[in-house]
Amino acid sequence: MAARTPEATGAHYVETRLLDQERYFDRRAGQSKRAYELLAVAALVAAGTVPLTVAVGWPEWLAAAAGAAGTLLIGLQALFKHQENWLRYRSTAEGLRRERSLWETGVGPYAGSPSEDAVAALVERTEALIAGEHESWTRERAGARSSAADA
Repeated sequence: MAARTPEATGAHYVETRLLDQERYFDRRAGQSKRAYELLAVAALVAAGTVPLTVAVGWPEWLAAAAGAAGTLLIGLQALFKHQENWLRYRSTAEGLRRERSLWETGVGPYAGSPSEDAVAALVERTEALIAGEHESWTRERAGARSSAADA
């Protein structure tokens, strides 16, 4: 088997790892954004229903139920952190997209013809973005477990 050229090695990395991770973080960002917006809108509707039920003279239990639903929805927002996840995933996806764009156009740290150093820089920089996201996720989960244990 012949050794790959740096250009082929870089293209292989982009196809098998970088694009996969870019799509993953892009998809997760979209899912987190939709979940955040759904919970936020539902919480606003529930909160807005409370004074409406009182003003219209509907049963008190309806106002209490709307208030409880709003509280539950806000609690779910805090628990699942969809907004923070959305922003973090989007940032990682855009960072990966930027590295791919710089690589494909041969500018920045990848200027000049593809070389082993350029491929190494591509792998190191993109893996650092992925690892940074994983570390943030792990830290967040550890903090959530620690908070729950303290309660």
